[in-house]
Amino acid sequence: MLFIIVLMIFPWLHAYLNPPPPNQLTGMPFYELLFNGLNRHPFSQALMGMIFFGTLLIMITRFNVIHFMLEDRTYMPVFFYILITASFPPVMQLSPILVSTPFLLMAMLMLIRGDEHRANPLALFNASLLLAAGSLFYLKIILFIPFLWITASVIRPLKWRGIVNPILVVLMMVLFFVTYLWVFKEDLTLFPELLQKNLSISSGEFQGFDTPVLVLFSYLLFLLLVSGVHLMSRFKIRKIIIRKLYNVMFLLFIYCLLFYLFIAGYRAEIIFLLAIPMAYLFSNFFYRKRNHWIHELMIWIWIGLLAWVYVEPSLNFG
Repeated sequence: MLFIIVLMIFPWLHAYLNPPPPNQLTGMPFYELLFNGLNRHPFSQALMGMIFFGTLLIMITRFNVIHFMLEDRTYMPVFFYILITASFPPVMQLSPILVSTPFLLMAMLMLIRGDEHRANPLALFNASLLLAAGSLFYLKIILFIPFLWITASVIRPLKWRGIVNPILVVLMMVLFFVTYLWVFKEDLTLFPELLQKNLSISSGEFQGFDTPVLVLFSYLLFLLLVSGVHLMSRFKIRKIIIRKLYNVMFLLFIYCLLFYLFIAGYRAEIIFLLAIPMAYLFSNFFYRKRNHWIHELMIWIWIGLLAWVYVEPSLNFG
């Protein structure tokens, strides 16, 4: 636990001592109201970012606590989540995506908890409410509602109420924004502008990667392939609910990748979402009662590449 705390503090300390360029990601008015004033206070901004990041780590641990996705209770997913996100130094700052990600995780935990054959009729409604709360900070997170449908259908049969309930939540959110702009701002014409500013699908501008970043990403891709092969070789011997949860993680990875490419405009902050399934895939591969020296070497290579990225100034992460 002490090592994990030190590992978590390091990238945020680096962000405080060597502040990255100001975040240009558009946030919702609620995010700007709460956090925009921190831009002038790097320490407070880094501390607040660390608080949300720590909340993410607690929720990532909950996945294993609920259904034992790994063979034992372990903090290894937290360790890998920190390593993966720390591989992108520019994202280690407070951002709308970081603030909204815990709400997506809470929504997923809402859907997977409990016995796999006893579906809570209101689970999708409550999960959608959590996602709507996250959209108060980053509106595009609401586009993960189709993923909630996918998750619910993988875990247990999806009934018609499960399809309708998230739509009702979206309508409630629209009514909330219309009421806020009409009553408090007295200008309903701001609503289309709010949607255009925060929900517009932008292709962004992909600027490529510098050599250290490209080498690190290539190594992460290698680890993904090796870990994926290892998982598939032992997939059939797992409990049914565990297989379903790994299917959900795989679909989350694909969904986040498509979100990064076609909706978020190549925003590197999407790594906060992508790292969730990656952390459990890596943990499944590296978790052993007795670690082989090859596994330890792989980790040290990764840490060495991380050090290379951190000592090189002004790297391009796309």
